[in-house]
Amino acid sequence: MPNPTDRFAFSRSARDLIGLAAAHPELHRVAQATRPALAAVALGIDKLEEALDRERRELVRTNEARLQRYLTACATWESPGRRNLVHADPPVPQPALGEQPGAGVGHRPHDGVKAMDRDAFAEASEPRC
Repeated sequence: MPNPTDRFAFSRSARDLIGLAAAHPELHRVAQATRPALAAVALGIDKLEEALDRERRELVRTNEARLQRYLTACATWESPGRRNLVHADPPVPQPALGEQPGAGVGHRPHDGVKAMDRDAFAEASEPRC
């Protein structure tokens, strides 16, 4: 990653972060606001590695909690009677073909096309202005 701001945000290497903080102290101060583990740069490599490990464990726990919420939500989807999520509710009755104005055979735009006429859609049947 060439951008130092991105490197501060995503690097997992304590050595890289210490070198980056030495090269860009102003960006290091700004990056600490969004990534508190970077405050341990001043404490040395051992403390920074501990802070990075703690950060990683917190991210793992956050992800586990997210997955648990997903599994809890999925449990209702798997319950009996909800097998087909798309059609779980009875369909809304549609009016019969003759009840819709303009919906009868002969009133739809494609009614004049013959099934055997393969080129019917290749050219417009009416001149276009």
